Amino acid sequence: MLLQSLFYILFMVAGSIMFAVFWVKTSGMDASSQAEQISGSGLQVSGFRRDPRVIESILSRYIMPLTIMGGAAVGLLASLADITGALVRGTGILLAVMILYKMYEDIAQQHAMDSNPLARKFVGAG
Repeated sequence: MLLQSLFYILFMVAGSIMFAVFWVKTSGMDASSQAEQISGSGLQVSGFRRDPRVIESILSRYIMPLTIMGGAAVGLLASLADITGALVRGTGILLAVMILYKMYEDIAQQHAMDSNPLARKFVGAG
């Protein structure tokens, strides 16, 4: 039973890390995409040249380790909730939280659009 639990935890953590890395790379949140965005918007990191490669090297120190740690934390949370038999399964809790957070973001964005006409013009919705 203990060996099965450890294998399950390792499986969930590894799967979550792989998914997190995949998500960051495919959604344009990796260091190179973010460096292009920062450079394209005219911002720069103080003390460094305004070269996207320099910004990418700075961002790559943080983005991938944080992605791996975040994926591991999510996998550990989900697996421990499953093993301990929480009120609902761990993966169900994570799914419900992500759905509710997305709804919150959508409502907040809609509220910002309704209350501020400049935001609507900026986004191009009006």
